[in-house]
Amino acid sequence: MKEKYKEQLTLILTGFVIIALGILFFFLIFRADSVRKAISSLIDILMPFIYGVVIAYLLRPTCNFFEKNLRILSRKLWKKERRGLCVGLSIALSFLLFFLIVYLLLAMT
Repeated sequence: MKEKYKEQLTLILTGFVIIALGILFFFLIFRADSVRKAISSLIDILMPFIYGVVIAYLLRPTCNFFEKNLRILSRKLWKKERRGLCVGLSIALSFLLFFLIVYLLLAMT
């Protein structure tokens, strides 16, 4: 008996979802201009976060490279690892490299 109710509930929910998606699709087609404007304004709002994610994605490999080499250097110089100093210096060097690349690209124009 319970299985029959589960089967009927599944059919009812599937039908409801199909009808709701059909209405939503019709609304998106009928109001395409306003939907496009809303998506455009949302992208404009989120653009600084998108830029930040892209910059972080591009700088992470250089930061890893600097951090690895600074850890090796700190072990040789001080006979122990200074993790905080290595991380901070690698971030600073990555940003310095990033700003240097941006400056060189802007100087080319």
